[in-house]
Amino acid sequence: MGEDKKSFQDELKIFAEISDLLEKSNILNKDKTIVKKVLDKEDFFFILKNFREIDWNKNEFIISFDNVDFIFSLQK
Repeated sequence: MGEDKKSFQDELKIFAEISDLLEKSNILNKDKTIVKKVLDKEDFFFILKNFREIDWNKNEFIISFDNVDFIFSLQK
């Protein structure tokens, strides 16, 4: 079980690093950047279970870092 927590923290660190890279760009940092990823059920709920205040009935959620939104959608 500790492995899931570490794995999620590693994933979250990657999102933050991507956000930092986008923010360093002279072109990409001017406006809001949206990154959308469609996930299968297993991966979608793996990420979702790490957040308390998310509506579990929705098929999409957003994690924001500065001016970058990561949108995760459940594959239909």
